[in-house]
Amino acid sequence: MSRLESTLWERQESAPDGSYTKRLLTEDGLLAAKLKEEASELAEAGNVADVTHEAADLMYFAMAAMARAGVSLTDVERELDRRALKVNRRNGNAKVPLPEKGPENGSSQSQDTL
Repeated sequence: MSRLESTLWERQESAPDGSYTKRLLTEDGLLAAKLKEEASELAEAGNVADVTHEAADLMYFAMAAMARAGVSLTDVERELDRRALKVNRRNGNAKVPLPEKGPENGSSQSQDTL
């Protein structure tokens, strides 16, 4: 992770021609779109290989967002440590509605009902 962090920070300063990372850091909307896409794919991944692949993708894009904002892995670790020390915790509910379970086999309702 630290090697990826270093590469991302370097790409902000001097990326080679055609660098995808440079595009992510400079092109309006691209990084946000990729973060959303990869988070969705990770949420849907159903086996070890797919989860591993999608998590790696999401971590790359998340770290690109961090580099663009000037946030280091140490900053994130510090925030996670701060949260671990809190006595009061949030309820952990999702900010978006969860799909409702259908009556048969506990399946999700169709997208039309969302």
